[in-house]
Amino acid sequence: MQGLTADIEVTNGTVGAFTKVSDTEYTVVISNDGTCTQIIGVKPNSCEDDSGNTISSVTPLAIDVD
Repeated sequence: MQGLTADIEVTNGTVGAFTKVSDTEYTVVISNDGTCTQIIGVKPNSCEDDSGNTISSVTPLAIDVD
């Protein structure tokens, strides 16, 4: 994947370090703004794999932070 860091969307938090673990796995650190519902997603069509396939639709992840 290329160009993904700027295309991670976070509500009630911030995107931190983005690390490649392997050719198929990446990690990202997300900080929260305290007690809230945090929503994390990837913008559609924001990145592509080595074959040129893009992510056309992504369902955001919602996490309740106590």
